[in-house]
Order: sequence, then structure tokens, then C-alpha cells
Amino acid sequence: MKDDLLSGRLWSGGAKEKREPARQPEPSEQRRGDDKVLPLVLPDRAYVAFEIKDNPKRLHIRTALQGSFYPSYHHLADIRFDHDHETYFTLIYNFMAVRVSGQNLAPVVHAIDAEDCKRLHEFHPKLHDKPERGAPIIEKIEIVGKDVDS
Repeated sequence: MKDDLLSGRLWSGGAKEKREPARQPEPSEQRRGDDKVLPLVLPDRAYVAFEIKDNPKRLHIRTALQGSFYPSYHHLADIRFDHDHETYFTLIYNFMAVRVSGQNLAPVVHAIDAEDCKRLHEFHPKLHDKPERGAPIIEKIEIVGKDVDS
């Protein structure tokens, strides 16, 4: 009986159970740390230049290669905008300036002015599909006046 306890046969009915081979995950599946098989979720390549949220406290400025910044709306002192061509604007904070270049940027500026813009997102051709013609696109975000980690 002691051998049965050690080998785990006491509760198994004494006969060896027939086990099915372990299922191999499909190529469209990925494993999590706890060995549960989850469907592989491919990243969405659709580009969105900015996101809106009611009264966010901070603006998430997401660059393609330099990381992210989260300055508070409380510190936003001014917005300089190219109204005629809608190709750039500059956010002036008391500790840095953020120059944003792109196309069709008027909706982005108006969302920031209303303090409803949650996130700015820089376009990168390796990460995103090109947006539709006429949609806002942020081609470059430059941080000026603050040390930027490389």
C-alpha cells in the first residue's frame, strides 16, 4: 500500500490510464506563462494619430523611437499652430516644448485645446498602415528643451 501511495496508483483504480498525447498549439496560438494556450493576437496596424477621452489629466505623447512622455495639461502654457497648412503645431510647456509635424493636424490641435486629447501617436511605416487620405497623420514628434533618453 505504501508503494501505491508513492506511485499515485491508490486513487487511480490500479490500472494505468490511457492518456492522449498533449495537444500541440497551432501556429496561430501563443503560450502564456501558466501554460494556457491563447489565440495569437496580431497587433492592429491601423494608425490613429490621436485619441480622445473626457477630461484626461495628462497628455500621452507616444513617439515611435524615443519612448513616451506624459505631461500634465496643467502645465500646458500655449499652443502654436499653422492654421493655413495644418502641417505642424508646437505645445509649449513651462519645462519643454513639443513640436509635432504632419498633415491635417487641425482636429488634433482642437482636441488638445479642449483638453480632451488623451494620446498623440507618431506614425511609423514599419508599425502602421498608412491612414486614409485626409485623416490626421503625425509624422514627427520632437521634444525640445528637455533631456531625452536615447
